[in-house]
Amino acid sequence: MTVFPILRLPQRALKEALRYFVPRDIINFSLISKSTLQCAKSLNLKASNIQIEVNKDIRVALEVNDEETPFNRWKEMCVKWESSRVGLQELVEHVLEVFHSKKLDHLIIRQDSQDWELFSEALDGLDITSISLSTTSDSPHFTRLVNKFSTDLFYPRTISDRSQHTTWLQKILCSNRIEVSMYTNCSLPNILSSNCEIISFRAESTPSNLNLFLKHWINGSNEMLRKLIAKSNRRINENYVLGMLKGVEYMDTPVEDVLNPPRWWKLEGGKDVYNC
Repeated sequence: MTVFPILRLPQRALKEALRYFVPRDIINFSLISKSTLQCAKSLNLKASNIQIEVNKDIRVALEVNDEETPFNRWKEMCVKWESSRVGLQELVEHVLEVFHSKKLDHLIIRQDSQDWELFSEALDGLDITSISLSTTSDSPHFTRLVNKFSTDLFYPRTISDRSQHTTWLQKILCSNRIEVSMYTNCSLPNILSSNCEIISFRAESTPSNLNLFLKHWINGSNEMLRKLIAKSNRRINENYVLGMLKGVEYMDTPVEDVLNPPRWWKLEGGKDVYNC
């Protein structure tokens, strides 16, 4: 089988041929030399949701936003990092350059399977909007990595304060963050010690615990907190709400005055509670 000498094509013909490459092959092409990187950049491709996924291996994934390219049917792209071929930092920088982006949208860590010191160094200097975790690590480099890149939006997906990660989660919640969204349970003592502006979690809490939190908040706890979303799988009846608001001053809110409710919420109204 003969390999086509694509690099010998005239510049215009080479650029036209590249438009028929799938995104993964364009990235691999850009890694050959500085001139191939510039050629790939000249395609002016755009991408969204650029993310690094850490599992047993490391992959860079993204979605291409160009409807006019011949490969628009291959919108989602995933490149596996091969350490013997290219450094992780170089791979990520090439992806960002080729798709004209200044930041990574998401870092997903599913397994404690990496040298976190080297991984942290490879990502040094990058702007990462959010982190999603399904695991933790005792490595101080892992903790520094999480704290460095999760000041905006943080998803500790399956890390519960009922698990062996209790202390670790407490440290995470105590750090200054804009938003933490958890897909697992989180006890109110941990919420009370948090230092975040927006917190979302699954609540298996009793009305008395929620009542205790409201009373603490009314008296000045959680100064940073602007929004707390406690999602419950149980049906919330009138007695549950009355127990939660026992001894708490509130005002009834018509459903039309509830601020920005998700469309799928079936609201019958709200209760406004104010702190000092």
